Amino acid sequence: MLLQVAASPKGFGKSFTAGAFFGTVCRRGHACGLFEGTAEILGGGIAQVFADLPNGKITVCKHLLFIAGGVGLAPLRSVINYCRRYRDRYGRIDIVCGSKSRADLLDYDEIVNEWAKDDNVHVHLTVDRAEDGWDGHVGFVPAYVKELGFDNDRVAVLCGPPVMIKFTLNELLALGFSKEQVYTTLELRMKCGVGKCGRCNVGAKYVCKDGPVFRLDELETLPDEY
Repeated sequence: MLLQVAASPKGFGKSFTAGAFFGTVCRRGHACGLFEGTAEILGGGIAQVFADLPNGKITVCKHLLFIAGGVGLAPLRSVINYCRRYRDRYGRIDIVCGSKSRADLLDYDEIVNEWAKDDNVHVHLTVDRAEDGWDGHVGFVPAYVKELGFDNDRVAVLCGPPVMIKFTLNELLALGFSKEQVYTTLELRMKCGVGKCGRCNVGAKYVCKDGPVFRLDELETLPDEY
């Protein structure tokens, strides 16, 4: 049944932490509603997504900025918890997370009770519209990133809806981030995940095999198909 849900990527996110593979399903239609929530699915190191980044590319920069929208927090959770586990390797960590409502903020308890209490970890939450019981920031992620005005002395990692990624990338560039400092994902294009169906082909790249994580300067060498 998990495969049936995962076949439609819009409501499903995956995360890998300390030897366990977690799946997150959001309510995006009748089928997804049946499985809403986050649960451990399998043991073992079988998830990739953003999990490989801390072992290589992002370790060249001390400070980190994670930006997530909606279910896009699920893959980023892997990297965030990796960096928390090896805290001495990194400096300041900022986490910007947005969703439609407070109820849609994934892993909210973990965020406020664990992440936000870590030394030199700064969590910035926002919801799209004001609601009863919410006294935090209200607004969309790209505008919030502009308002926060981060220094460009860090690597930024983004995951979320394509429209959020598009406008957040513009804000990061306006803040002086170089294209070599910014990583994002094209995983929404993936279908089979093993390079056979061709759905995720962009130019000479297969997102599922060559990505799904790409640096912004790498993305700009690909055809404008996303």
